[in-house]
Amino acid sequence: MNRKWLIGGVVAAVIGVIVLIAVLIRGDDEPGGWIAKKYNKLSVDTYRSGNSPQKVASEIAKKFKPIDRVDALALASGAGMPAAPVAAPLSAQGVPQSAQGVPLSGEGVPVSAQGVALNAQGSGSSQDGRAVPVSMVAAAQGGIFLQYPKTVVGILPDGAGSRITVDDPDSGYRRYHSYVGTRWTSPGSGGWNRNGTASFRGGGPGSGK
Repeated sequence: MNRKWLIGGVVAAVIGVIVLIAVLIRGDDEPGGWIAKKYNKLSVDTYRSGNSPQKVASEIAKKFKPIDRVDALALASGAGMPAAPVAAPLSAQGVPQSAQGVPLSGEGVPVSAQGVALNAQGSGSSQDGRAVPVSMVAAAQGGIFLQYPKTVVGILPDGAGSRITVDDPDSGYRRYHSYVGTRWTSPGSGGWNRNGTASFRGGGPGSGK
């Protein structure tokens, strides 16, 4: 009887070690929890740092090696650095505005009195005509995007610092598709594997169909 208990204890300990290792490995792959602790929270899965996007991306990538990194700031400027912002004129109330007198957001995006981003025609800036909050068009200013098996991290310019978004693969891929779509494959139901290929939950023949 004692021998059975001993064998059972050893087996349980081995299983516990395997589970612990699996948890630690998964934690090393996904930076969401670390980002939440390190940076100032603005809203759900959105954070801010006083450092530049390049420095923030380096901090995260050094701690959690991504599958891939897309630097749209470098691509946009052609020299690896974002272009310097041009100071906008102010209204009588001290609100930045365009030359036509349209209020601007902190990112220089035209906005309505309700804080909705406007296109050149003064309507909602989404392609289907719906109003789009300024926070959802921040990606139009460019950014750095890190791909992980189950996470997409966006690091966007925010004044002198950065705004950091943490999305699941599907949401992140759709949000930043204009920057990453030509380089990343569409994620599967399980995100991506370590090679950046679509991963489907369950596996086996017919997975993902």
